[in-house]
Amino acid sequence: MCILVYYNNSNISINEGIIKSKEVKCPKCKENCLISFDDYKIRLYDCKNGHMTDNIFLNEFDNLQNINENEIKCKNCNNTKYKTYNKQFYK
Repeated sequence: MCILVYYNNSNISINEGIIKSKEVKCPKCKENCLISFDDYKIRLYDCKNGHMTDNIFLNEFDNLQNINENEIKCKNCNNTKYKTYNKQFYK
């Protein structure tokens, strides 16, 4: 018996490929940044590109730290990180 399995791109749901960042990321450029708290609001600043985002509420901050692995693409094969084996790129 031989079973063939094909990957169908149309079955990807919206939440597949979204993970939480382990570091604090700038919401504009996704680079590492610093964080400060003031009156239950969060300020993200001092990223590599000099962006600053003020007045982020705690519930909004959680959504800003999501990373979509479907948007990270290999420059050589144009494959996304989510579709690769063990979600890793190799050279």
